[in-house]
Amino acid sequence: DGCFTNMRAIKLATSTWKPNDPSHGYKALVIFIHGYSVYSRFFEQIARELVQEGILVKAMDLVGHGKSESFRNMRGYLMFDECVEDILKFIDISFEELKGVETPTFLYGESFGGALCVTQSTQTDKLDGLLISGGGLKVASDIRPSDLMLSGLTFISNFFPYVRVPGPHVQKTFREAFGDEEFVEKALKDPLIIFERLRLRCGCSIFNGIEDLKSLFPRITVPLYVLHGTEDVRTPIEGAIALYDNASSVDKTLEKLEGMKHQLLQDKPEKTAKYIGLVTTWIIKRIR
Repeated sequence: DGCFTNMRAIKLATSTWKPNDPSHGYKALVIFIHGYSVYSRFFEQIARELVQEGILVKAMDLVGHGKSESFRNMRGYLMFDECVEDILKFIDISFEELKGVETPTFLYGESFGGALCVTQSTQTDKLDGLLISGGGLKVASDIRPSDLMLSGLTFISNFFPYVRVPGPHVQKTFREAFGDEEFVEKALKDPLIIFERLRLRCGCSIFNGIEDLKSLFPRITVPLYVLHGTEDVRTPIEGAIALYDNASSVDKTLEKLEGMKHQLLQDKPEKTAKYIGLVTTWIIKRIR
């Protein structure tokens, strides 16, 4: 739909879904942040549901993802802190569309986007709610390097920032994230989805950013909705539980979704429909 230029002169693509009749203003603003390798159009289904409730929906493609430009033409290359800066700028730009009208604002982060949104929520006072879906809030034990190794890799990344990190090819584990097999087949052929391995500095930035999250959990005070599938094999549910347990929010809910996988918006159609209903109801209850 549109784009904006970040502080590093990189153009980032944006998507917007508006209610059919916004003449009386918007009931709320919901901003979606996607996970690593995917992009904002993965929110199409839930966005169309929310606009039916009079809610303005905005989403952005992270740097190097979807239709956004890439740093040095390296698809998928990003830095954790820089993404947080980009989200803050996107929130400010989204507010311009509200034309000064005070509007309840919610930030929704999925997977790696959940980690970014947790961090972002501690750096702004503009949010009325935070939703974390299948949040990448903890690195799985089978891929997490030791503290000493991560420190060493981070140091080495200063000299060899763009080498690929060894490990399983993303495409091999991609299918496990989805319950909707038909969607997976289409996604595997989508040229906008990233299947390349992480580059060293990017990977260290992500790992270090996620490791720092636990110190931020107590600083979260806004209404919080944490949702995680019990069959999610990509992001450990322990991260979601730790966020819920340690957040200072008075209004907080942890939803363990039985039988659902990582991509909660692309699970089996009947499960995804139920999930969208849960999210929509939670938001509506907090704007009335």
